[in-house]
Amino acid sequence: EVYNNNEAFEFLQACGPDTMINTFGVNLKGNKDIELTNQLQIALSDAMNIYVGSSAKRVPLILMQSGFDAKKHGEGLTLFKEKLGLPKESVNDLNVMVNSCMNPWQSNESIFLTGNLFRLIVLNCIGRLQDDAVKHRFIVVSDIDPDDNTIFMEYVTDMSAKEHQYQVSVKVAVTGSDRRSLKKLEKKSSSAIILETVAMHNLYDLLHTSN
Repeated sequence: EVYNNNEAFEFLQACGPDTMINTFGVNLKGNKDIELTNQLQIALSDAMNIYVGSSAKRVPLILMQSGFDAKKHGEGLTLFKEKLGLPKESVNDLNVMVNSCMNPWQSNESIFLTGNLFRLIVLNCIGRLQDDAVKHRFIVVSDIDPDDNTIFMEYVTDMSAKEHQYQVSVKVAVTGSDRRSLKKLEKKSSSAIILETVAMHNLYDLLHTSN
C-alpha cells in the first residue's frame, strides 16, 4: 500500500530509514568475483578506521566492517549477494560495511558532502586493488622548512594512465643526504624541480607506508 502511494513513498525516500545501524556492501561495476568484493570491503575498512600510531585527522569518515557467514545467513545472504551483482549460487562468506548514525532522519547538505567523500574513498580503494605498481613523479612546490626539514609536493597527474589519475598534495620530510641533494638542485635549477620514485609502487600504498 505504501509502495503504491507516491506521496508516502517520496516522503520515506526523503527522510531515510529509521535504522540506527545498517549493513551494506560495495562492489565494482560488472564484478562477479566475490573475493574481489571482499577485498574491497577490507580496503574500505582500512581507509576508514583509526589504528594505533595513526592520526585521526587522516580519517575523515569512519565505518566498521563485518561479515556474513554463508552457512548461517541462508536465503537472506543469497538475496544480498544478488543485489550486489554477485552470483547468488556462490557459497562464499561475504564481507560487508556497517554504518552507525546518531540521527537516521537527517536530511541536509551534509548528506551530499558525506556521499561525495565516501565516493572518493571508494575510488581510491579501487585504485589500491587494481592499479599496477609504477613510478610516480612529484613537483616540489616549496622551499625546505628549516624548522622541521619538510617540503610540499604536488603529484604529476596523467589522465591517460589509470595509475596516475590522481590529484595529491604531500608533505615530506627531507633529511641527511636527501636534504643536501635537494639544496644543490634548488641552487642549480631555474625551473620546477620534479622528483621521481626510484622503486615502482601502487600510489595508495606509497602514500600510506610508514617507511
